[in-house]
Amino acid sequence: MDTARSLLVIWDIDLTLIHAGGFGHREVDTIISELGGSVPSGLTFAGRTDHAIWSEILDHNGLPGSLLPQVLADYATACTHARWSGKFMPGAAESFQIAGTIAAAQTVVTGNTRTTGLLKLAHAGVPTTSQSTMHSHPGSIDISLAGFGDHAARRHDVLFSCLEAWRARGGTHAIAIGDTPHDIDAAHEHDIPVIAVAAGLYTADELAGADHVLPDLTHTDQFESALRRTLMG
Repeated sequence: MDTARSLLVIWDIDLTLIHAGGFGHREVDTIISELGGSVPSGLTFAGRTDHAIWSEILDHNGLPGSLLPQVLADYATACTHARWSGKFMPGAAESFQIAGTIAAAQTVVTGNTRTTGLLKLAHAGVPTTSQSTMHSHPGSIDISLAGFGDHAARRHDVLFSCLEAWRARGGTHAIAIGDTPHDIDAAHEHDIPVIAVAAGLYTADELAGADHVLPDLTHTDQFESALRRTLMG
C-alpha cells in the first residue's frame, strides 16, 4: 500500500492548530472555587490531559478523586457557554490544507475533553467529519479517529486509542504534530514520527527531541517539506 495513502496526520489542538484565547480558563476557576478550593499556582496545562489537570487540582485542595467525573462533566458543560476569542495559529489553516493533499486522513489527539475539544474545533471553523472507511475526507478532522483527555491521565494512552482505531481501519503510517514535549514523548513511545512547532510555550531547544522542529507554521513550504521528509523516513 502506498505510504501516503495509508498516512494519518495527527494534530494537537492547543497552540499547534488553534490558539484558544483563554477559552475555558475562567470556567476552571469558577468550578473549583464553588468547591471551596483554588487552582494551584504554576499549574501546567500545556500538553496534559484534562483528566490529569483536574486530578492535580483536586489533590492540591484535599478534595477526593471521586469528584473527578463530576467536575469534568461540569467543566464540559460550562465550556458550552464560554466566550470564544480564539483563532487558528499563524499558518495553521494553510498547513492543515497542505496536509490534506498528502495524507489519507487527519485527526486530533488532545488533552481536552471530547466536548471542549470539539467546541474549539467548531468555534475556530475547523472542518470535521466522521468516517469508517480507509479514505475519509483528508481536508477535515476525522472525529471517529480522534483521541480526547476525558479518561486518560497520560497523553500516551490518548494517542494509543487513536492509533488503534487507525490500524483497525487498515492504516499503517501516522505522523504527530504538536508543540510540547508531551507530544514528542507520546509519539516516540508509540514509534511514530513527530513534527514539533515552537510557536507555543516551548522553545525549539526544548522540542529538540522531535524528528523535525519548525519555528511556526507560517512558512508552509517548510512544513510541507518536513511532512514529506518524515513520511519518507
